[in-house]
Amino acid sequence: MTPAKAANIRVKRIEGDQLSNKEKRDFEEQQKKAEASKWTVDRLWEEYKKQRADSKSLIL
Repeated sequence: MTPAKAANIRVKRIEGDQLSNKEKRDFEEQQKKAEASKWTVDRLWEEYKKQRADSKSLIL
């Protein structure tokens, strides 16, 4: 990387146009947590079966 390119990146970070490495990692971690907490059809079905375990109508 050339000194000019590095200086350009530093200026963007200082001005707030570009996230720092720590901010990028935190943002990516938040995205992963949000994706993991989304309900899928399979997770919904498993939770439904747990809640209605005593039901005779479900074949488990």
